[in-house]
Order: sequence, then structure tokens, then C-alpha cells
Amino acid sequence: MGDFTIDLLADQSPATVNSFVFLAQKDYFDNTPIHRVRADFVIQAGDPIGTGTGGPGYTTAEDTNELRNTRGMVSWAK
Repeated sequence: MGDFTIDLLADQSPATVNSFVFLAQKDYFDNTPIHRVRADFVIQAGDPIGTGTGGPGYTTAEDTNELRNTRGMVSWAK
């Protein structure tokens, strides 16, 4: 439906940003379906099998920071 731009906060979430960029460069997210929509709360996507249970085959370190999910925030589910 079009392009959009997001700010990646690598200084606050280095493991998450590194993993996201790595997967995006490998086209991992291309054509992945949205698998969950909760009105006024969240839209979830990024799972290539479309159920919310798939993943890239590895885990990342937990990024500890003071960020909180707010409207317009893009987050990474563990």
C-alpha cells in the first residue's frame, strides 16, 4: 500500500535493530501477512508463516531500555 519510513533507535536497542536490519536486507519481511489486529491497540506482522509463532531461527539478546510502546511505535516481540 506504499512506502513508509521509521526511525531505528540503535543506541537504545542495538540487538533488536541489528536483527531487524539483517532480516530486512535478506527480504525476510517481504510479503509477510498481518496475523493479528486488535483495534486501538496493536497490529502484528513479520511472521512468514502468518500465525505469530514463526521466527527467523535464532534469538537475540534482550535490549534493556526505558522505551515504552506508544501510538506509532514499532516494536519487536520476543
